[in-house]
Amino acid sequence: NVLIVQPLMDRDADIDAVRNAVSRASLIYKWEGAGGRLKLMEPDDYGRFRAMTQINVIEWLKKNTK
Repeated sequence: NVLIVQPLMDRDADIDAVRNAVSRASLIYKWEGAGGRLKLMEPDDYGRFRAMTQINVIEWLKKNTK
């Protein structure tokens, strides 16, 4: 499983380029039968991990790692 966290207001990354890359990668994941294993999280924030984003990432990790 892969989680990509890309804040919407990050000045160092173009959100549309990130979405496009994830969309293209998801085609390969689907082709390999792993369509649900790639997730893009887009917090409405700058390039940092606020408490709510940390909680969401921790919850994702709990569900997707063993």
